[in-house]
Amino acid sequence: MTTIGNGLIDEFNDYLEAIDDAAVRERVFTVLTWVADHYPHLERRIAWNKPMFVDHGTFIVGFSHTAHHLAVAPEAVYLEPFRRRFDERGYSLGKRIIRIKHSVPVPYDLLEELIDATIKGKEHTTTFWHR
Repeated sequence: MTTIGNGLIDEFNDYLEAIDDAAVRERVFTVLTWVADHYPHLERRIAWNKPMFVDHGTFIVGFSHTAHHLAVAPEAVYLEPFRRRFDERGYSLGKRIIRIKHSVPVPYDLLEELIDATIKGKEHTTTFWHR
């Protein structure tokens, strides 16, 4: 396979290249690139075989995919204040996950608010996970 990355998210090339469905690969690439572009200070890494973004050594948000949806995985404590708003827009939610069907638009406005709130909430955190 050829490299998919645009230089902005090269850390995720192997993950992206392993996605067989070209449309799903492009969607995941677009979302990861959007996060990297909007939050250039966040470290990009693969952990637990998933792409994630980290700030000063603390977890901010992770992503994964299935054939049917993109999963956004913030920590539960940071997802909770946004749960109602994602639900009202018809997104499926788990305890620590937002499922965005590939057939619906990505709610970039809510995603941005969630990431902003997580970064702010963890600005003094010195551990990877919220305590």
